[in-house]
Amino acid sequence: MARLVPEELDAAKARGQARREIETVEALERELSDEYTVYHGVHWAHSDRSAAFYGEIDFVVVNRYGRAIAIEQKNGKLVSDGRDLLKPYAGGPKPVAAQMGRNLRGLMSEFSRRFPNSGRLDIDHLVYLPDHALAGPTPASVDPTRVVDARSRESLAKRIEALFDERPMPASQGATGLRPAEATDVHAFLSERLNVVPSIDAISRNAREQYARLSGGLATWARRLSMQPFRLRVRGTAGSGKTQLALAELRAAHEAGRSALYLCFNRPLADAMRSAAPKHGTCMTFHELGDWLLKQRGEPVDYAQPGAFERLAEAVVAAADLRESVDLLVVDEGQDFEPRWAEALARMVTPDGRLLWLEDPSQNLYRREPAELSGWVTLESPVNYRSPQVVVTLINALGLVDHEVEAGGAVHGFDPELLEYSDADANAEAEADEASAESEPIGLDRCRTIAESRPAMQGRPTPSSAQAEPRTLTLHAQTSAAVRALLAAGHAADAIAVVYWHGLASSRIAGADEIAGLRTRRFSGRYDPEGRPLLTDGALQLETLFRFKGQAADCVVITEIDFDDWSDDVRRRLFVALTRARLKVALVASERAAQAIEGRLGGQPPA
Repeated sequence: MARLVPEELDAAKARGQARREIETVEALERELSDEYTVYHGVHWAHSDRSAAFYGEIDFVVVNRYGRAIAIEQKNGKLVSDGRDLLKPYAGGPKPVAAQMGRNLRGLMSEFSRRFPNSGRLDIDHLVYLPDHALAGPTPASVDPTRVVDARSRESLAKRIEALFDERPMPASQGATGLRPAEATDVHAFLSERLNVVPSIDAISRNAREQYARLSGGLATWARRLSMQPFRLRVRGTAGSGKTQLALAELRAAHEAGRSALYLCFNRPLADAMRSAAPKHGTCMTFHELGDWLLKQRGEPVDYAQPGAFERLAEAVVAAADLRESVDLLVVDEGQDFEPRWAEALARMVTPDGRLLWLEDPSQNLYRREPAELSGWVTLESPVNYRSPQVVVTLINALGLVDHEVEAGGAVHGFDPELLEYSDADANAEAEADEASAESEPIGLDRCRTIAESRPAMQGRPTPSSAQAEPRTLTLHAQTSAAVRALLAAGHAADAIAVVYWHGLASSRIAGADEIAGLRTRRFSGRYDPEGRPLLTDGALQLETLFRFKGQAADCVVITEIDFDDWSDDVRRRLFVALTRARLKVALVASERAAQAIEGRLGGQPPA
């Protein structure tokens, strides 16, 4: 039997990781001799001052001399355009040979980086297609001698042994004369002793640290501005550093002994700011300010009564005792404030005080008219430092904003996934498409392929091309599939947020007690006496898009997406949802919405 690294297949099974790949590993362990070591799920990662890089190869088999064969497994059906063999993914077909080539070059480059004094890594390759049989002329980009398809799937181990038998010893690199790498270096590189399977936590930590470092520029430049009175309007895209600017202003006011107040629209953002602010009681929502005013007058608020929030807003607008009450006022999420609220808030600041209005018109989910802030200095900040570069590329490709967002973050990220659901409430005639719903594995070049040209699909896959019999894939089932894929990739449940497209009253998934076998943490529909929403006890956050605005998570599953044309409302919702993710997003959309998204990515005009 071959040696496996890592050996803990039972743990991988328990986490539900890559069932088909685990079956292949078990077969290789049984059928290869003890002369071989099988490394499975080979990831690598490194970061420098400008970027972070990740990569993956499904299996690498190494013999005792240090010669290696990489195996890339592609499940399900594939298509050919005559030139390339293409794997259909939800985000579009990807050329198998190009992906494999880039991943091999990435692995060789990473070996040279880690072992600069060693020789050349000698690595061959095989593409394993357990469900697909090559038929007709072989695509030009594919070497048929390096493919094991469904007709010969039982002979995978024999093909590997045959390649090693043809040339067991690693070779030097032709004219360059580079000596082959030492076998001990190859095994050390691929083994767990070098920790080449990086913790997702480490990737997440790197993303947060890079974001905090890069996005601080807005706070630096904004605080260097001088004007009297100080009235600054910041139009900053999501992830541009508006929160860092707000915190910098609060800290400076606290150190100077000046009174300060931070107001936003959404409670979760206010909660996050409360935990980071230098002084207690300086951060609240606009409606919490109204609640405080009414309670000061001995007028409690019953949040179960209709019109409760309108009453809070009126309390702020009519409050004469708020005039010139603070030295610093920071209004965040300004696009969600009504113009008359802005007029009332402007009166709160002392004559020599500072007033900052932070907004992003692209996140105007409530369709408010913009505040009239005539005479103010405006600072534009179009650079997104939080979102992965592939997500920013997707935002621009979909045309979600009037002006292109600049990607300033250091993390490339992982390709967004698009899963299609068929639901009687959304589209009674929709049918399952398991091929397009398959999750694409994470890899170095897969972090960049969304920016590449998309090969033309030879028509949408039909149910007959699926791996199993056609069946209805419901909204809940596809949402669970997206979450399970993230869990299988190593993301913790508390690093995943499921964000639904509709409001609480109209959503069909808002009340889900569990998703992917995990209890959900969601709004119970009730408030405490202080007006705080009461949440259920669960590990997986389930939240409406409207309340999740202002928050972020490593992974965001955007579910229940359903639309048939590209209205401004659709563009804003997608923009807000996509910019919540630090590492990866998955979109769960109805058939018509998925077609609209794919059509725009393919260069077709929107419906």
